[in-house]
Amino acid sequence: RFQFSEAENDMLRGMLAGIKQRLPGKAERRVAILNRSVNLTDLKALNTFGDWVALGCSTIAMWGGRSDDGHPVIARNFDFRSFRALLEHAHVAISAPYRDPDGETMRGHVTIGHPGCIGSISGMNEEGVWASIHDVYKQPGMKHAMRPNVPRLCAQRRLLEELSSGLVCTEAERRLQEWPTLFGNNFM
Repeated sequence: RFQFSEAENDMLRGMLAGIKQRLPGKAERRVAILNRSVNLTDLKALNTFGDWVALGCSTIAMWGGRSDDGHPVIARNFDFRSFRALLEHAHVAISAPYRDPDGETMRGHVTIGHPGCIGSISGMNEEGVWASIHDVYKQPGMKHAMRPNVPRLCAQRRLLEELSSGLVCTEAERRLQEWPTLFGNNFM
């Protein structure tokens, strides 16, 4: 029931095409536990990781007289149970600004993710807007599971692409109301 935008579906199809080009043999693309080649559904499942594994981490932010030079400082740790691959193969993705199909400018951003991730676990855009996911421990009910939901990591990347530094909290709240997610979020 997860809903990916057309742009997100394009990114995932592009990633799969890149995997097939880089690893042309089916045996090279074989996922051992599934005993078959990786496919688009697998990539979508990877991008719902933040919806089925708790990301209850900690973040600290300092500014003004609390930081050495008065500039904002932010740090985040991964203190959650995870797959070893997530921590050992986490990656930094740098996305340049671009125009979406409607002509809207999407902001450039830097994000932390995992292999196969098009979303963001933590990230900052070119205007200094920071977002990181932290769990709110509230289990979803059946009505939440049955509605269309946006994967949390994709929702966070969308925030980084769309938000400017002015009125960021108000705009983030408005957008997150439009993009329901399965689990609760405490976006820093």
